[in-house]
Amino acid sequence: MVSAVRLSSILELKKYIPILGLRSLSVFLLFLANLLLARIASSAAEFGSFLLWLTCLNILVILLKFGVDTGAIRFVSAYKTIHKCSVIAAYRDYSLKKIIKNSFFAAMLLVIYYFSGYEFFDSFSSVYCIYLALAGFLLAHSQYRRGELIGAGLPKLSEAGESLLRPVSLIAVAAYFLSEGPPLNAVDLIQVLTVILLVTSLVMFLVANFFLPLKNVMPRDPLKNELAEWSRSTRGMATNVFVRQVIKSADILFCALFLSPEEVAFYAVASRLADVVVFALTSLNLIFAPTISGLYAEGKKDALNLYLRNTSRLVFFIGGFMFLLIFFCGENLLGLYGEEYTESYYALLILAFGQLINSFFGSSGYVASMTGHQGELTKALMISAVISCFLYIVLLPMMGILGAAIASMSGTVCWNVVVSNRMTSVENLKSRAF
Repeated sequence: MVSAVRLSSILELKKYIPILGLRSLSVFLLFLANLLLARIASSAAEFGSFLLWLTCLNILVILLKFGVDTGAIRFVSAYKTIHKCSVIAAYRDYSLKKIIKNSFFAAMLLVIYYFSGYEFFDSFSSVYCIYLALAGFLLAHSQYRRGELIGAGLPKLSEAGESLLRPVSLIAVAAYFLSEGPPLNAVDLIQVLTVILLVTSLVMFLVANFFLPLKNVMPRDPLKNELAEWSRSTRGMATNVFVRQVIKSADILFCALFLSPEEVAFYAVASRLADVVVFALTSLNLIFAPTISGLYAEGKKDALNLYLRNTSRLVFFIGGFMFLLIFFCGENLLGLYGEEYTESYYALLILAFGQLINSFFGSSGYVASMTGHQGELTKALMISAVISCFLYIVLLPMMGILGAAIASMSGTVCWNVVVSNRMTSVENLKSRAF
């Protein structure tokens, strides 16, 4: 029996090789796109302002989606299996209405902020808010469509549409400006990205509706029970994803408060390079999630633990290889952005080590979310957020970007350790690689 489960688990992992290939290509293209954007920026300060705007965009998108993209993976997959096409159509309608409603309220708040003339960050002009509202809706819609495709069992198509189209478009535009156009300021870079997000969102809309043609299939009953479940589940997922994104983005926000725009750019580039260490984990987490949920629902904890161990070892070994690459080549990679960026090399090593520990614990967050223990994850993330914010306030003024890197790594390690230990004690589920 154990041998059969082991064989099944190995065969399951082999299915992810094409996804990892697509994601590897996407990571390389994103690196090249960021590199070219840094090159066409008129200065490191302008690029730093653009990256601060991008950080705010990523936080806003979490609020606009409010968990419906992760919910799509769970619910579309479940309803597709039992042929509830009308319920899938209802969930899509529910999700899109939520994104539009949240985007409307966010746009109103951003317009008020714009006309107030107040600038919270010195490097964040109020004019950025107009583009933030539009880009936030476009990116939220695109990522929701990505969740639909994953839930429908089309992860490769999802990666090709969302993860490849955007960086390829950015590279093409950046290469043009690098050869033909003048250097761009932060607003110019924001406008370029907003146009590309518009194209990506439209493509994802067309692809999702082609493969999930359910818009004319509507349920006859009000689906009160389903609506309550959707609201409860997406709210819990959104809370955890939002807190995790705030923890991930807090370093950039605190750097913007305490440091110059140039230093924000140096740190942000290092942070993005460090994320390469967990590219396998972030790529496969959304695909692991349905399997984790299914095995837990069937009560197959032995099979689930074996699955978690194999997947964690896979992402940890890939993460270890990427960490070694950064350790030996990180300074040269930073130098491609400009000689001044190499001063963030030691911050890069600290951040990369934190992400290596993250990959060691595997899908610990998704194990909690997919087994009904979102509350445990929320508590761990809250504890981590408090510790990280305290360390940012203490270390940033004294140590600059090194202090930000230490605080960020501490937060990452904290929530992974807490969640992993809680899931082991509560459910006897172990997501660690070893």
